[in-house]
Amino acid sequence: MIDRSVIGRETLSEAVTLERSRLRLFARLLGYPPDGVHRDLAAARAAGHPDLVVPPTYLAGLETETEAIYRTLEDVGVDLAAVLNGEQHFTHHRPLHAGDEIVFTTRVTDVYARGGGRLELLVRESAVTRAGELVAELRNTIVVVHEGAA
Repeated sequence: MIDRSVIGRETLSEAVTLERSRLRLFARLLGYPPDGVHRDLAAARAAGHPDLVVPPTYLAGLETETEAIYRTLEDVGVDLAAVLNGEQHFTHHRPLHAGDEIVFTTRVTDVYARGGGRLELLVRESAVTRAGELVAELRNTIVVVHEGAA
C-alpha cells in the first residue's frame, strides 16, 4: 500500500527545451494538417506566433520523458509493471512554442484506494513554467494494480 505521507511531496523541477522536429512529428502522428501552425513554421509566423505551436497534449508525453514520474513512483515503492494511466487533465494558460524552455514541477496531491484495496490511485499535479511564468497545469491519476488484494 502507498503511504499517504507522500501527499504533498514535490519532485525536483526539470527543465526541457521544446524541439521543433519533435513537435512536427507529434503533430503529424496526431493528424494535424501539414500547413497548420503545429507543423509549418511559415503558417505559425503568419498567425502571429514566434515558432511552431505546441499541440495541447504534447506536454503529457513530454513529461513522461522526465525523471519526475519515475522518481515519484520509485519513492513510494511502486512497481512500474503494476501501473496504468487512469486520467489526465490539462489547463493551458499561455501558448508554448518550439524553442521554449519549460520547467516541470510535480507534487503528489492525493492517494486513495478502490476495489477493496486492489487498486490504488496516486494523483500528481505538475506546474509547467516558462521563465518563471505558469503556462500550463497537468493533473494525472496513476492507477496501481495490486494483484491478489481483497
